[in-house]
Amino acid sequence: MRGRKPGRTTGARMARWGRFVAVVGITVSMTAASTPTVLAASPMRAAAPAVAPALSRGSDGLDDRRVPSYTPSQCQGITINGSGAPAMHKCPSKILFGVTAPPSPQDIAYGLTGAGTNALVDIASQTGHPVAIAADYQGWAYEPGFNLAQAQAAANAGAVEEINWEPWDYAQGVNQPTYSDRAIANGAYDGFLARWAAGAKAYGEPLFVRFAAEMNGNWDSWAVGVNGNTAADYVAMWRHVYSYVRAQGALNVSWVWSPNVSFPGSAPLSEVFPGNDYVDVVALDGYNRGTALSGTQWQSFTQIFGADLSTLSTLAPTKPIWLAEVGSAEQGGNKAAWVTNLVTQVLSQPQVVGFAWFNFDQPPIDWSMSSSAPSLSAFQAALSGH
Repeated sequence: MRGRKPGRTTGARMARWGRFVAVVGITVSMTAASTPTVLAASPMRAAAPAVAPALSRGSDGLDDRRVPSYTPSQCQGITINGSGAPAMHKCPSKILFGVTAPPSPQDIAYGLTGAGTNALVDIASQTGHPVAIAADYQGWAYEPGFNLAQAQAAANAGAVEEINWEPWDYAQGVNQPTYSDRAIANGAYDGFLARWAAGAKAYGEPLFVRFAAEMNGNWDSWAVGVNGNTAADYVAMWRHVYSYVRAQGALNVSWVWSPNVSFPGSAPLSEVFPGNDYVDVVALDGYNRGTALSGTQWQSFTQIFGADLSTLSTLAPTKPIWLAEVGSAEQGGNKAAWVTNLVTQVLSQPQVVGFAWFNFDQPPIDWSMSSSAPSLSAFQAALSGH
């Protein structure tokens, strides 16, 4: 059934350490006046190979650490505004490529909630692309405030963190009245938000926050139609959290609104959209399960994303569109061809800036890029030059 997250049982996240997104192939420029902080090497890998040049500032005053040969005239996939917040941009013939992958054993041992330096370096080695954005999943019940260690782990690999921020206890299912959208909108967690915002502000580096994603499904406690939540409750919650965090001075955060692709019975996207004044990036999650599961069939990019991309373009015509979670099974079709077409479609869409691949092997579906030699070759060839 479209809408259920791969690897997640009903009412529970796959693990506390969550999942990881690394986006490669982008460039960052800086328009703020101050020089960004250079973080110390990660204790997880004292002699890790470099995945991006050391931070330096060109004669134009821009941060050019993300590409070996930077010129001001190049289109930048990500820029940093004067408040320190990152922004995604559509660039001709370029794509923002992401990977959702598990952390290494060392990452877990150091208490990280998502992938750290080691996993980022490994992904860069496999794909041949530097990792530029690293995202992890953080549940409110398990994070007392801003997770500085996780942000630094991403920065140590030359990446910007994307926090997939989940207002619930992942182990308690969808019925959690204390985490209802209305309770959050009414200020029940303002103390937590204040602590988190203070930490994010003190960190000072650019961050993406993908808050309460897939709200149009029925498998998370913040979703519409479960836990007593209505679409109006969700919008009120989003606006409250967004406004409260910004009011605390955490202006280095950009906000990603990320529904699942629509399916029969899902909440209409127009009803759960917080409004263009409250989001910086709009996103979609969608998967081709092929014939791997009972009742599923092979689906093309257009079948999965086409209608919702049109809806997002109408709702947010000036916002970048990010495919936040994407995956394909091998069963039922040609995965390598599906991957090649995915990249072609993303490049051809005027608002779509890129995608993050779900790189897990979860029988009966191996979503990983290396599920077969043709699949991995397709990724390497499709991303080459972009």
